Amino acid sequence: MTRSPRPKIADGAIICATVALMGAPTVLGDHLNYGLGLALFWGGIACFVLYVGWRWGGWFFGIVSGTDVHPATIDNRGGAHVGGSNSGPQTVFNGPVHITHAPPTTPLYEVQLQEFRDIDDFVGKKNEMPLRETFDIPDNVKYNILLAKQNIAPDKVSPERTAEINVFFKDGTGAINTKYAKLSRPHGNAVQYEKLDGKIGVINHSAKFNASMFKLQMFAASSTLPTDVKVALADMEKTIASNMELLLDVINERYSVNRNNLLHEDDPASTRYGAISSPYWEKFVHLRPKAEAISEAIRRHLEIK
Repeated sequence: MTRSPRPKIADGAIICATVALMGAPTVLGDHLNYGLGLALFWGGIACFVLYVGWRWGGWFFGIVSGTDVHPATIDNRGGAHVGGSNSGPQTVFNGPVHITHAPPTTPLYEVQLQEFRDIDDFVGKKNEMPLRETFDIPDNVKYNILLAKQNIAPDKVSPERTAEINVFFKDGTGAINTKYAKLSRPHGNAVQYEKLDGKIGVINHSAKFNASMFKLQMFAASSTLPTDVKVALADMEKTIASNMELLLDVINERYSVNRNNLLHEDDPASTRYGAISSPYWEKFVHLRPKAEAISEAIRRHLEIK
């Protein structure tokens, strides 16, 4: 608890009153009767006792002396705040402040707080483009379109470009979409992939994309995070997966309209330049609102407005 400062003039006034009362019987002498002199003397002692209590025992004499006693709260980063009736909360010492209520000191809370910080660093603090780059989406779009072009017309992709594609997808994975491909087991357990005529049935994911998706999935599966935070994380994961499926839909749709849309997508000199990537980005579901939903769920849990 804290006490607000008292004006020094009050200290002087009380000391003067004490001296006057205690000294009155001596100065006035015979002009005072015995009873009145004794009363003044003990009155002076009482004033002195009250002064000491007022000056050093604020919690007990707070009401009598006008002492302002306010509760103090400590935020999780080390910043202390004192409430005040006149001027509002005052910072007692410096430090970054994000959580202004006194947190419960439990092991679970500490674990959750660290997870919240990790999530905030991973997605919460980022705008749209950094979020896309976190999941390697721009380059996945670029190289999946090139890979589709290579599958349709291998002679239209240079050896240098082919090597670039292979390096990018090294240690990555592929996902087959059965809307555009057929899976069968003609020889027992081995699954055989067969693309449908004029369709691209596989979308590849880079190693960076997979690592970021795995991290997001681990947060969403946490046993210590609040349910509403995990729901928001899972929604972001679903949105990213849907955006990658959308890429395959746009590639096949634009290719079916005109073969040159795919063959000249990356040719700046062609009128077909961006014929696939442009409509894809127009339909792309933005990630920033999903990150904001995650942050909002965290703020609700921490009671931050």
